[in-house]
Formats: sequence, structure tokens, C-alpha cells
Amino acid sequence: MGAHTDLAEQKRVEERLAKKAIALQRANKRLKDVRVTLEARVERRTRELATAHAAQKELARELEAALADLESLTERLQEENVYLKEEIRSTDNFEGIIGTSAAITETLENVRLVAAAYGTYFGTASRRRRSATA
Repeated sequence: MGAHTDLAEQKRVEERLAKKAIALQRANKRLKDVRVTLEARVERRTRELATAHAAQKELARELEAALADLESLTERLQEENVYLKEEIRSTDNFEGIIGTSAAITETLENVRLVAAAYGTYFGTASRRRRSATA
């Protein structure tokens, strides 16, 4: 009876081992499938990130160029502003006008205010007139 019990027990152990081996094979296959899926996702995401990085670098180059243009334009605008203020100062000479009445003084003050407010326009118009008559 002992040998028969040992054989039955051995058969049950072998069956359990066979089931565990099948379960292990299934788990290994599932792991392999998951690994392949994850590697594909990592590869796709790496390409997306590389593309985004290249786009950011291009955008940074464009921004640097735009900043350089802006700095250049700002400098030109400042130079023109200085020029126009000097132009206004040099044309804001009313010594040749005779009279000191309140009406003339008020008119001259209004001319100064308008010239200061619209200096860029008047300076441009003045330069156009000078170049047209030259």
C-alpha cells in the first residue's frame, strides 16, 4: 500500500508541476508581449520628444532672431527720437516773431505742444518736403 500511495502522490506532484510549468510559460509569454508593447511605446515617445525638441530649438532660434531685430529697431527708434527732439528744439525758435501779446504767446505755446506731441509726424513730413525740394 505504501508504494501505491507514493506513486499517487508522485503523480499529483507531477500534475501540479505540469500546471505550474504551463502557468509559467503563459506568464513568460505575457511578459514578453508587455515588454514588446512597452518598447514600442518608448520608441514612439522618444521620436515624439526628439521632434518636439527640434521644434523648440527652431523656435528658440526664431525668438533670438526676433529679439535681435527688436533690439535693432529699438535702437533705431531711440536714435530717431533723439534726432526728432533735436529737430523740434532747432525749429522751436520763435525769436523772429515780433509781439508779446497774450494771444501770440498762447499761440506759440500751442505750437510747441503740438510739435512735441506730433514730432515724429512733423519731422517725417518736414524731411519729405526738404528732400522733394532738393
